[in-house]
Amino acid sequence: MTAEPLLARLGQVIGVLDREAELLADVTRRLFAHAQPCPDWLIAQIATPEGADCLESFVGKFSRMQDNLVDKLISLLLQAAGEQPGAAIDNLNRIERWGYLSDVPRWLGMRRLRNRLVHEYLEHTVGLAEVLGEAQAFSLTMRETYGALREFARQRLALPLTATTNEATHV
Repeated sequence: MTAEPLLARLGQVIGVLDREAELLADVTRRLFAHAQPCPDWLIAQIATPEGADCLESFVGKFSRMQDNLVDKLISLLLQAAGEQPGAAIDNLNRIERWGYLSDVPRWLGMRRLRNRLVHEYLEHTVGLAEVLGEAQAFSLTMRETYGALREFARQRLALPLTATTNEATHV
């Protein structure tokens, strides 16, 4: 991909991630507003249509943002910086060396956690409550990392990005 289409695609992915970060922050606040995840909390959540919908929304938004961040944004940033993207672990390691993310093993663990959220959904309340607690904590890390990568694209790659409507969404 040549520089101009690459930067246009990068801008598109950042636009999608801006919205995903905002939506993930919102559903995280709503889902975990009154309690930390535990089996009793989870049973209460899935007992109502609103609670089940909010839980489903969190799982979907968490998964999509992680996929777009790791699989799309990081690969495009590497390409725009003149590097060849590779496997997810290699790309994460490069971004860690750049100083924009830390603890690659934790990120890889979150990829496995995402799979558990999607595939083991509602089968085991004890395990799912624990996994949701991990996902809740990681959603903040993911939004912070996205904010740093977004700023890298704006400053280092001179990508013409407008300020987001709510910069706090990314932290």
